[in-house]
Amino acid sequence: MVGLEKHEHVGTCQEIVQNTKMELNPNYLTKCLKQNKPYLDENHITFINARNGQKRIMKIIYHENDKMTG
Repeated sequence: MVGLEKHEHVGTCQEIVQNTKMELNPNYLTKCLKQNKPYLDENHITFINARNGQKRIMKIIYHENDKMTG
């Protein structure tokens, strides 16, 4: 994630797992991120799980600075 230009991943959990080449169940990724949100916050990572009417979209954003945006 840090190596990415925008420092973010956006898409469905399946798309994120495929794009990052993780060998992980996409549903487990969502569950794991939700359970570990306090640790993500401590490490300047924002996790957003939203629904746009057609599908669930995930945003995982790494903030380089200590500035956190909601």
